[in-house]
Amino acid sequence: MNPKLADMQQVRLTSTPGIEGNVMLLHEALARSRMQEAQRAASEWALAREVTAGRRWEWLARFAERRAAHARGISAARREVGMPARGLRSAV
Repeated sequence: MNPKLADMQQVRLTSTPGIEGNVMLLHEALARSRMQEAQRAASEWALAREVTAGRRWEWLARFAERRAAHARGISAARREVGMPARGLRSAV
């Protein structure tokens, strides 16, 4: 096939009007579509990470509160019994 004829057929077959009315080659339209799809997927993934991170921080806050309450309970029980606090040396 004649190279010039092949080029003209390719341009004629692959050029399609774009969304804005510009003539865009098929491979450019596909690349743009894939890029938009990748950006959309990335934004959805980022939103999912934010939600997951929020849940993780909430869980950590509840865990820390439970642990602090437990430590306060043990400390109060030790004071009632007269035991020194754990890790502290009594004054001589």
